[in-house]
Amino acid sequence: MAVSIFVINSNSQEELPPLEDCRLYRVNITELLSKPDVLSDVSDGEINREMLKIMAANRRHELYVLLGPVVNWDGDTPIIYSGIQVCVEGNIADVPDLGGEKFSDCFFVFRDMPENLDFPELVGVNILKVYAVEQDYANTAVQLMTRYYNGDAAEDALQLIPELEGHIFIQLQTRTWPLVHYVGVFDKPNLALFDHWTSNGFSPIIIGKIKYLKYKKEVVCAMIKWLNDYEPIVAANIFWSHPQLFSLARNNFKKWLSGDLNSVDHSFAARILEMEFYSCRSPILKERPWNEVEDRIIVAINRGAPVSLEVMDPVIRKVADIYFNAVLPIMLSEVDRSLLLLRGLQFRPTDEIMVNSYAKQCYSFFLPAAAEDHEFIRRGHQTITWKDSCDGI
Repeated sequence: MAVSIFVINSNSQEELPPLEDCRLYRVNITELLSKPDVLSDVSDGEINREMLKIMAANRRHELYVLLGPVVNWDGDTPIIYSGIQVCVEGNIADVPDLGGEKFSDCFFVFRDMPENLDFPELVGVNILKVYAVEQDYANTAVQLMTRYYNGDAAEDALQLIPELEGHIFIQLQTRTWPLVHYVGVFDKPNLALFDHWTSNGFSPIIIGKIKYLKYKKEVVCAMIKWLNDYEPIVAANIFWSHPQLFSLARNNFKKWLSGDLNSVDHSFAARILEMEFYSCRSPILKERPWNEVEDRIIVAINRGAPVSLEVMDPVIRKVADIYFNAVLPIMLSEVDRSLLLLRGLQFRPTDEIMVNSYAKQCYSFFLPAAAEDHEFIRRGHQTITWKDSCDGI
């Protein structure tokens, strides 16, 4: 159930107001039922009467719109530049959950993980759809909505707008929920989308197939932006800090790369594996990280003995597992790192990776480099650089 960001082309660039002149408003969904076409244009018909009826049945559903200044309105009708559909998740007194149409909680996807975790009681906001005439207006809407749920919206509405009195669009001031710990989103494991959300302050919380999502076969990346209300949770138990949670999610993601996630885009996978949360990095290895059999294979390769890829594979995978735990003190070229990820963690077939002789040559450097790392451990050096043997791939 990945979020969708719809960018609907505007008629004219000159018609768009400056972003700093735009304000976010909450929609009275019940009142909007009497004018179901108001959001039709900005949502390209996605928000219609049927959807509004579903949303009006439970106050966990909320809609927000980004409007320009009053001088840009068509009479008393504002022009909408972005819309956001969300649902509020978590245990809330006297507010029923969404029943059969329940969306998976962004935070509680941890229930799908093998660890037996004692979950804190959290309330969060799950972004379901974002509509906009341009991407910048979508970003502005998300940022202003996050300020609202963080309790800062009163600063954005110092001057009340008389034209909105009794309107279906309500100025944001005091938030309607007493506690909101995070804003979250599910999206596809795509590098461009990942960069979009991280640029808006979101961080990954888990990447994988979530068994209780509506689309169980879909790989999703759950991302979260923590709010002020989450700070007491972390103060009470450091385990729930984002570096700790990300470390747990990252380790599971790395393990799953050899199974259900072996087809995930390797550029996206590399970005996740390379994200640094220094407080939970593993210590640098102090001793040889492979067994005697694997060590003999490395020695044989260094002596020039012919070794098949089938024999090399287990050692390549061992090196990959250790390297992507950030405990192997060596520096890889981008090509070396990609091949180590593809073959070592994702178990991609040989014919998919070795597209030319350069790739084969690159493999010949994997295990000698591992042997160099063995030498590092023996001598106590700090850094070894793997040779960039694959120029031209």
